[in-house]
Amino acid sequence: MENNNKITITLGGIEYELILTTGATQALAERYGGLEKVGEAIAKKVTLSDLTWMITLLANQGIRRHNLMNASSPKPLLTEEQVELLTVPTELTAMAEKLVQVLYRDTGRVIESRKN
Repeated sequence: MENNNKITITLGGIEYELILTTGATQALAERYGGLEKVGEAIAKKVTLSDLTWMITLLANQGIRRHNLMNASSPKPLLTEEQVELLTVPTELTAMAEKLVQVLYRDTGRVIESRKN
């Protein structure tokens, strides 16, 4: 899947592409009881822990895709602890909008996000 509309975040000066793969979709659906409930979780008061988990999950999909296609130059996966250390809460909250964009783009669903 080649995507010219990359949605990226920057952590520690390194840019990471957020990708919603089939595997990530399954992980989100399992955690939230269905993909439609992910949008609800983001729109409501999602915890910083949830945001950290989602960012780590989607950023690691981009890294795993890179590693699959470039076996001779693999990149290390992110951990939730690294994401926590490389962000402040306001950055995580701002990244929630990018999560919504990825979910909308890669599922073709309309996922609402309300501003508090």
